[in-house]
Amino acid sequence: MSIVESKNTSGLWIRMLVIPLALAVLFQCSAPESSEKSKAYTDSVAHAFVTVKDSVNAAWNRMIQDDDEKLFYMKRLLLEVSYTGVYDVDEYNRLIKLVDSLHAFRYDQFSMMDSDLIDQYDDFSSDVTYQVVQYARTHPEFEKYGLMQELISDISEKNGNLLLFRIHYDNHVRDYNQMMQDEKSLLEKLYPDSAIQTMPMFALPG
Repeated sequence: MSIVESKNTSGLWIRMLVIPLALAVLFQCSAPESSEKSKAYTDSVAHAFVTVKDSVNAAWNRMIQDDDEKLFYMKRLLLEVSYTGVYDVDEYNRLIKLVDSLHAFRYDQFSMMDSDLIDQYDDFSSDVTYQVVQYARTHPEFEKYGLMQELISDISEKNGNLLLFRIHYDNHVRDYNQMMQDEKSLLEKLYPDSAIQTMPMFALPG
C-alpha cells in the first residue's frame, strides 16, 4: 500500500469514527433541550385546559344562578300576594308547585345537546312566569303594593339577561371545543380517567 493510499484509508477511518461520535454528542445535547420543550408545551396545554374549563363552568354557574334568582323572585311575588290576605289559595298553591317544578325540568350542560329540551324549558318557563306575573297584577289592590311591582321588574330584568348569559357561555365553550379538537390526543394522555369530548352550545351549528 502506498503512502498516499495509507493516508486516505486512515482519513476515512477517522471520519467514520468522528461522525458517529459527533452525532452522539449532538443527540445528547439536543435530547434534554427537546425533552424540556416537550414538557413545557405539555404543561402549557394542561394549564390552558384547566383555565378554559374553569371559565366554562364559571359562565354556566353564573347563568344558572341568575335563573335561580328569577325563580326566587317569582316565589317571593306569590308570597307577597298571599301576605295581603286577599288571594285565591288554590291558584297560589298551583303556581308555587309550577315554579318549583322548573328546577327539575331544566337542562344541564350535556342534556342540552338535545335542543328540544332548551326550547321546552324556555316555553315552560315563559308560561309559568306569565301566569305568576298575571296572578299578581290582577290583585284588586296591586297598585298599592310597590314591592310586587318591583319584583315584577326584577323578573323582567332576569328574562332580559338570559340571552346575554347564553352568548357569554357559548364563547367559552367554543374555546373549550377548539382545544378538544387541537389537543385531543395529548389531553387524553393527561386525563385518562376523564371523557375528553366537545360540549354542546346554545347556538345551533350554522
